[in-house]
Amino acid sequence: MRSTMTKEEIKWLDDLKRQYEIPKKEKVIVFGYEYWKIGGVERVLLTIMGHLKEKYSLFLFVPQVEEKLCFYEIPSYVEVIEFRKNVISLARQMAIMAFYVNAELFIGNGNLNVEFLNVYKELKKFGIKSIMLNHYFWLFPYMHEAYLSKVIEARNRNMKYPDKILGLTNISSYLCSVSSGREVETIGNPNCFDKQDRIPLECRENIVLTVGRFDDPIKRLDVILRIFSKLFIKDGSIKLVIVGTVKYKETFGKEIQDELKKLGLPKEKVCIVGEQRNVEQWYQRAKVFLFASEMEGFGLVLNEAGSFGIPIVSNYYLGIEDIIVNGENGYLFEAGVKEAEDRVVVEMFQLLHNKEIWDKMSLKAYEMTDRFSEKRIMRKWEDIINRVLQGENGETLSTKYIPSQKEYVECIRLYEKFTGDIIKRVNRGDTCQEFLNALYLEEKARNIEKDSLRNVLGILIKRMKNKIANLREGFNEKL
Repeated sequence: MRSTMTKEEIKWLDDLKRQYEIPKKEKVIVFGYEYWKIGGVERVLLTIMGHLKEKYSLFLFVPQVEEKLCFYEIPSYVEVIEFRKNVISLARQMAIMAFYVNAELFIGNGNLNVEFLNVYKELKKFGIKSIMLNHYFWLFPYMHEAYLSKVIEARNRNMKYPDKILGLTNISSYLCSVSSGREVETIGNPNCFDKQDRIPLECRENIVLTVGRFDDPIKRLDVILRIFSKLFIKDGSIKLVIVGTVKYKETFGKEIQDELKKLGLPKEKVCIVGEQRNVEQWYQRAKVFLFASEMEGFGLVLNEAGSFGIPIVSNYYLGIEDIIVNGENGYLFEAGVKEAEDRVVVEMFQLLHNKEIWDKMSLKAYEMTDRFSEKRIMRKWEDIINRVLQGENGETLSTKYIPSQKEYVECIRLYEKFTGDIIKRVNRGDTCQEFLNALYLEEKARNIEKDSLRNVLGILIKRMKNKIANLREGFNEKL
């Protein structure tokens, strides 16, 4: 191994070995990630690791960060190695360390990080097999192409190196496959909760529940408040409970109290409880789950709500059809379309007040979660890991997915939006370039005038000096 490393890399590895006292283990799987914080990805990885711990030795590789946001504790059976910024790239550091710990497999999760994405190429150099697990919806970086263009470029460049590529929803895997020319398998997120005893409607409180990281504008807490305000007009007894981080002013540019006042919502009817370790209590008490995200890699909280038998009302996003069947286990609407929002408010009102409708939808939501049970998803994970380690690509085992008409329409809408945003930015860039060019020409004209004046003055001074020198020379000759 050392023969393939530079002197700097050998010194770095020796220093890291002294720091961590890394044990030599067999049957090693490394999970690579870009950070460890509060979120659905962390919960999913803990579930997967918990299942694999009996059969494999597990490592977690993450970059070192100053601010620790660890909400979910990493268990002792996982060896954690943090990597500092170095002249050696993050990808190279992870690949070298994966080789040193005898990793059979590297499962990459930080696939929106330019530095991380190069790890798959580096792993190939050491003969280590890898799986690229895409937690984000495939088109997500295109939605923010203005500042994620380098991510798109790095991701596309490195798609040929992983031994297996996974997506969380059928449409995301389909788009990834079309884009990369690779076979992409779909594996949904495992449920982080066991199925609960279904609590009947009459034993629940008049609560509409929403759960998420609402410091992210993509979660559209503003839409949730707007929908709830319309429902509140029809039923003043209901309450909205928001579980998760809320930074409304930073996200939407106004205080949430001002938004509530504008919508006519009393403060006591909107309860923000923040991050909760025991979110189960709210799933057990609520009658309806409301979700308005613009885009999701999967939609873990929808699965969680279903495991408690809560009917789901959600904004439509690509991938949600894997989870929600409109009118069966939930209702879907299009945020920003007044008719769609008004319609779903009526449907929510019926859910809250019609036990027959609620019972049917609750049961379907409950049954839906069987497809994403931990036992079922982990069986699929074991199959994928075995096939990758044995060098099988599994192409004949992958079902070819045909997108629905609604998915096609939404893909076209997003494509037009992305293209429109790019055109606007290019036009702004052109306008700016024209402005700068005009300034340049104007300044250049001024400089030419200044240069001309300087040249004239220079010539005059030079002539005067020559004249004086000639006069001195003549005067000296006369003497």
